[in-house]
Amino acid sequence: MGRQNQNDEVFDLGISLNMRVVSDTDPYSGPLAGIHAGLTASTTPFSFIVAGDHPFLSTNLITAMAISAGLGAVNTTCAVIPHTEGNLHPLHAIYPRKYWVPHFAQALSKGETSPRRSIEKATAANYPPVTIFTDEDITQTDPGKISLFDIDTPENLNFAKRIAGKQISKDPTDHSTN
Repeated sequence: MGRQNQNDEVFDLGISLNMRVVSDTDPYSGPLAGIHAGLTASTTPFSFIVAGDHPFLSTNLITAMAISAGLGAVNTTCAVIPHTEGNLHPLHAIYPRKYWVPHFAQALSKGETSPRRSIEKATAANYPPVTIFTDEDITQTDPGKISLFDIDTPENLNFAKRIAGKQISKDPTDHSTN
């Protein structure tokens, strides 16, 4: 995912990794436009959406979320979105494109840019369906909730570097912060 006028190196990296690179459907409309563009471009019924500043993904957590979404089941419609410490994490979530592409398109057409507000409206209306992945659900597979850690500040970046340095000498599947 990228924005118009974004540094070309981002797109070059995606292309060099044989990735399909798409631009926001509504430039400068925040992360909601990025999620919408990604889901619109997706060729699968479900997509795992993650922000580029989440460096420590847990395959165990993603798998647990996929199971909760009912991937592989007939007529599965539920998005699975983590909620921890009072915050939704729409940029670490699973969405069925059939229901969420139109929902997010409608939100964008009304000037919405926040995926959280759009999801909160869906939750209040009970459509499209959402399964909230709670602290208890998350800590069963990611006790330190490190998968939800994002790099928003220089302090976060330094913390991530320390974790990455520890991971080099440990089992690569252990995402604990110890």
